[in-house]
Amino acid sequence: MQYDYLSYELTGTQASDIQSSLDVLNGSGTIKISGATRYEEAMLSYYSRINYNWKERYLLEGTMRYDGSSKFQPQNRWDFFYGTSAAWRLTEEPFMKWTKEHIGDLKLRFSYGQVGNQSGIDRYDGIQLYDFSSKGGALLDGEKLSYITAGKLVSLDRKWERIHNYNVGIDFTVLSGRLTGNFDLFWKKNNNMLVARSYSGVLGATAPSLNEGKFASNGYEGTVNWRDHIGSVTYHVGGTITYMDNTLKSGGTDVITAGYNAAVNGYPLNSIFGYRYVGKIQNEEQLRKYNNRYLASNTIEMPSSLRLGDNMYEDVNGDGKLTQADMVYLGSDDPKYSFSFNLGFEWKGLDVSAIFQGVTKRTICRPADSYKVPFKSIYRNTSNASVGKVWSPETPDNYYPTYSNKTEINNYNYLPSSWYVEDGAYLRMKDITVGYTLPASVYKQMKNFVSNLRVYVQGADLWEISRINDGWDPEASRTVSGRERYPFNRTITVGVNATF
Repeated sequence: MQYDYLSYELTGTQASDIQSSLDVLNGSGTIKISGATRYEEAMLSYYSRINYNWKERYLLEGTMRYDGSSKFQPQNRWDFFYGTSAAWRLTEEPFMKWTKEHIGDLKLRFSYGQVGNQSGIDRYDGIQLYDFSSKGGALLDGEKLSYITAGKLVSLDRKWERIHNYNVGIDFTVLSGRLTGNFDLFWKKNNNMLVARSYSGVLGATAPSLNEGKFASNGYEGTVNWRDHIGSVTYHVGGTITYMDNTLKSGGTDVITAGYNAAVNGYPLNSIFGYRYVGKIQNEEQLRKYNNRYLASNTIEMPSSLRLGDNMYEDVNGDGKLTQADMVYLGSDDPKYSFSFNLGFEWKGLDVSAIFQGVTKRTICRPADSYKVPFKSIYRNTSNASVGKVWSPETPDNYYPTYSNKTEINNYNYLPSSWYVEDGAYLRMKDITVGYTLPASVYKQMKNFVSNLRVYVQGADLWEISRINDGWDPEASRTVSGRERYPFNRTITVGVNATF
């Protein structure tokens, strides 16, 4: 069993006219309580596991757990989850004996499990809370009124999410152990996902999340490693690839917005929507035609001051207007493919190893702030990535529109679109290490004072290939914005490992 309990309490005091020379909290001016917070939460779990092994040939395992969380109402606080897995080692079967010389191990695996999730709700969603504002309301008779407002609406029937996981896999060791690997197919579904519901604006409060979402994902993962030697050189190479796709079947929203959308029915989680870019305005005739067609019939805040070199968007549904109905699906912020590979060798005390890692099929759409839009704010420094890449009549194929600090121009040009989003695919050298271990003959000269000595140089994130336009760290999450994304570190470490 496992029991987790958290109790938190904080009271803040604000004072003015303090005497900094005193070493105690003081203040001769206004003193008031600036904030008070208190909460508790707890979770209790019972769990067990049972295994059965018959002649290293048939392997069975069962897991059971009973979880209770204080976040739920008493009638829904506890729930039971279980899982089971089975494996069949084919190489232990009599009919596979003839393969022992070439196949060291071959195992098939099957598993099914249920796990619970409670992350979609707050601590006190099942209790009606009120927000009290002290002297923060309307001014009446020379003094501001205190007032109380309702917090989130209450739901008493929420319960644990139940996530179903299915897996089929194979493990193998062949060619006298030189080649090892595994391959897995997996499926996941959640038929009672906790999702936020949208209601009319006249509701007057925030609606609670409910167990009304249906979610499904699937994918595969494979790993292969090869280790061998050529003479006195021992080497290894290997790699891993993972593919995962998902769909929110119900429980999300049917209304899309330009840019990032966390949960839209029928699409993957964290989807990106936007307009279809069809090029830049190259001449006065093209500018006139584009204005005549869309300036009076758009809802995307198209400015009347469009210039040569500004972006154009497609009327996807063909109704003669540029509206939100013309938005298209541009991809997901979650990568479809994740991969890594490693390689290295050892020779007469010298060892070299490297690890590469990357993703592909990821769409990035960051906020169009002053760090993203070149020279949007004339008083703020910006990345130099756009220098030499701005449109002009002499360079009509350049990526960036002409610089502008006008809000209406930037809001239009940097709308979420197939031009604005970025390909989040990258390949990065995560680690490279070069080391040298001194031979035993050197230790003898040290009269056994040192029994092992290795010097090494290690580098982290020294190199990458990325399609991000402005040097943003391709590994950073979508929520990292502004100056926090500059710079990312490249680290070199020099060290010695010694045994005395």
